[in-house]
Amino acid sequence: MTPRSEPLTQHARSWAGTLEGEIYEQGRPDYPPALTALLSEQMGLGPGRRVIDVAAGTGKLTRRLLATGADVLAAEPIEGMRAVLGRLVPAAHAVAATAEDLPVADASLDGVTVAQAFHWFDVPRAAAEFRRVLRPGRRLAVINNRRDDRVAWVARITEILQRYERLAPQPASTRRWLEELQAADEFEGWQEFDLPHAQRFASLADFDARFLSISSVILLDGAHKRELLEELHEAADGVRPLVMPLRTAVRLATRS
Repeated sequence: MTPRSEPLTQHARSWAGTLEGEIYEQGRPDYPPALTALLSEQMGLGPGRRVIDVAAGTGKLTRRLLATGADVLAAEPIEGMRAVLGRLVPAAHAVAATAEDLPVADASLDGVTVAQAFHWFDVPRAAAEFRRVLRPGRRLAVINNRRDDRVAWVARITEILQRYERLAPQPASTRRWLEELQAADEFEGWQEFDLPHAQRFASLADFDARFLSISSVILLDGAHKRELLEELHEAADGVRPLVMPLRTAVRLATRS
């Protein structure tokens, strides 16, 4: 979540406060347990290895990385997110840093991970920085949770969100980040894995927090937020238990 322009800065500031960080932690999904084994196997992570989780947020992915036994550095530039990260994941070494300027020596890491954040980066600069800090032959992992729109009520959720997102200031994010990353030619041997996942909501408040933690939703006025939640509740009406199916996409590449 690295500011590149004023519109993007406005969106990055959506999580600047600790309250917003707490809502993010409450509402955003974690990652499937199978991801720990996948990253351990494909990236060679384990005791004695060092990995950096870039744009770590409140540490959703950081926790999976720690489960591999590796030493984890969690880089997060936004203060509100970092405050929650430090409280909930004290075993990680949290630092205030951006993807384009990591406080790490050249060729000193065994892995770099990014979850739900690459679209906020200056992609060529971030790619070059990731290559700089990785040891030769080590890998980058880019991970994204996605709603499974093959399920009708989930597709309805996506349609509602897209409609309301147009009412908020639009972020200057990089929608073609993957194409830019691959074109940067800092990494090679791309592989993709797809893991089944689901987000289980213990309460309607948790369900609401999932969507109130989206940057564009945070920037909506109060009336539009209330209208959005009403529509989302209607879309999920009758879904019990309230479980949203997800897919976790994992893209891996090796330092060229």
